[in-house]
Amino acid sequence: MTLLLTGVETPDGFDATTIAVPPYQQPYHVAARVTGSVGCAWIDQYGAAHASGDHAAKRRAVAAMSHSRRWPVLRGMQHSGDWADEFWCVADDMAADKPPGDLHGRICSGAGHRTSA
Repeated sequence: MTLLLTGVETPDGFDATTIAVPPYQQPYHVAARVTGSVGCAWIDQYGAAHASGDHAAKRRAVAAMSHSRRWPVLRGMQHSGDWADEFWCVADDMAADKPPGDLHGRICSGAGHRTSA
């Protein structure tokens, strides 16, 4: 999984070893699960920052998700399915200051991410 995270900015405390990947998954689905876990962690940070008024943490989350358009793993997936496009739509919604609850389910369900939200 470390190779999939090359060029991917992760939030402080993110631990890729906790990502649950069922055996015999297709590479596309493994990549979606890994990037979904990272995205969910950023959405969690965005939500916590939104709730606490921590504008700096919120900006970091928005910036990281905006930079996801440069993540090699998502760029490699974009012509094989809809995952990268949906991920980037969530990033755009974060940049537009959409409520965290509206974003979470769009990429977190099924990502194998345990959330605190």
